[in-house]
Amino acid sequence: MSHLLNTTAARKLAKDLDIHLGTTGIDALNRRIEKIIREAAEIARHDKRKTILERDVSREPDLFS
Repeated sequence: MSHLLNTTAARKLAKDLDIHLGTTGIDALNRRIEKIIREAAEIARHDKRKTILERDVSREPDLFS
């Protein structure tokens, strides 16, 4: 698995939120980030682009298609 998450920054944010971030939490976040990138890449490809833009990441799924 790729390490996409900056672990130090994630742990610092968790600490600022007064909560601990365990190893399994880090692993789950890495998997989620990978999924987000893969989905955004698919949207960009569908729009005939080779660059992921903000709108590709924040696009809500179409529930009616």
